[in-house]
Amino acid sequence: MSSLYALLVTLVAGISFWIGALVTKVVKDKNKLIEFSIAMALFVMIGLLVFDFIPHLGHIYENINISKKVLNIIFYVIVGILILKTLDVCIPDHHHDHKEKNDNHNEHNSHLFHIGLVTSISLIIHNIIEGLSIYSVSLTDLKSGALMALGVMLHNIPLGVGIFASMNLDNLKRANKLMIMFVLSLSTFFGAFGVYFLGGEMGEYLEGTLMCITLGMVIYITVFELLNEFWQHRKSKFSWWGMAVGIVIIGLTLLI
Repeated sequence: MSSLYALLVTLVAGISFWIGALVTKVVKDKNKLIEFSIAMALFVMIGLLVFDFIPHLGHIYENINISKKVLNIIFYVIVGILILKTLDVCIPDHHHDHKEKNDNHNEHNSHLFHIGLVTSISLIIHNIIEGLSIYSVSLTDLKSGALMALGVMLHNIPLGVGIFASMNLDNLKRANKLMIMFVLSLSTFFGAFGVYFLGGEMGEYLEGTLMCITLGMVIYITVFELLNEFWQHRKSKFSWWGMAVGIVIIGLTLLI
């Protein structure tokens, strides 16, 4: 029964992405929402890098020597960056036939969709790792696992706002957008179920490798996508409000 409760905790943590998606349906001014959510997502991502990924680097690949550990981390971080760079080139822009005067507007919308899509891909892998962590903690102490899941929910909600708001501006079919969000919201549960299926363990090397690849992806998104978009709208008050909310959310997750 404890394993079922642990799985349920991870499921709830992942579904929190849909809270962010619902926000995009309530807010009418999509452009202001984009400026706000991109800035918020940027600083949540920075928080993940500084307070989540980097502290965990010291605890991965514990059974290999320090020089090989450093090489492994550097190698798989680069692999993560290259994966998203490849997707950057291969993912179509979803342009359709439009009047010339709308080209710049449509191009920007497609770029925002692109940000939402590649962010989703990196977060799916990240959430799988989080799912196995939440599941493992919940098995030994359900209260601690629930608090950990609450912390995950706090950064899933703003990321859900940013991802779904970005994708809503593109012409991709609604069913495809919902499928992306469906997989994203269940990815935490997938990680937990994988550990459950394997009998409660995931190999240290595999877990460390996935974490480093995800770290590379998050670095790529933060530096080459979100930061650039934030800088273009740096004069907007909604960007600064988004930044402030992102910082507050990270602060709240550190208190849990």
